[in-house]
Amino acid sequence: MINGHNVEEYDPAELRKHIAVLFQEKCNSVPPMLLTLAFLNGFSIRENVGIGQVDRLRDDEALLSAISTSGLSDFIKTLPKNLDTKLGRPIDDELSRITNSLGLNTRQDNDDFITPSGGQMQRLALARAFMRISSADLLILDEPSSNLDPEAEYDLFKNIKKFRRGKTTIFITHRFNTVRIADRILVLEDGMVKEFGSHEELMQFPGGRYRYLYSLQKMGYQDIRCGVT
Repeated sequence: MINGHNVEEYDPAELRKHIAVLFQEKCNSVPPMLLTLAFLNGFSIRENVGIGQVDRLRDDEALLSAISTSGLSDFIKTLPKNLDTKLGRPIDDELSRITNSLGLNTRQDNDDFITPSGGQMQRLALARAFMRISSADLLILDEPSSNLDPEAEYDLFKNIKKFRRGKTTIFITHRFNTVRIADRILVLEDGMVKEFGSHEELMQFPGGRYRYLYSLQKMGYQDIRCGVT
């Protein structure tokens, strides 16, 4: 059900326009959903980010806004062709056929290719999701900060908190230092919902799974700090 209506009552193409997704898949193969890739080999920054909303592929303002939100602005400024710098290695024929059907540029030339780091790849995928942020009513983020350092993670979640206002955000994580931003937390174990509530509510459950795991991770941070000289 969506807003009280059966999901089958909605046009699938129109419904997808209102959903922004980031999964954890890597870029070494071609999965069914191109939007889940960390980055597209052989394509420019513009195309890697713009595929999140193809009709805004030439909208530099929208692209730069999404890139800024994901924390990649400084990286982009260092690249030889900025938004038009290509990433990774030249694409193969299989991926070329798929992307040609989407209207993306697949020209092969002698340009230098830049290979982003793991954290930069994750930010690219985030920027792609943020391209839909203005039209999306549902934002799904699966471990969006797993490759980010603590400072970058803090900045990312500060932006997520700002942009999620008025939207439904599903945030999937094992990192308890960030899960507290959620209004409601579902604790899953063996495919079943074990607990449900806010952070404060879940911490009140004696012997609760969430309380145990949160306290365990918190103790780990405290032990690390105590051991630093």
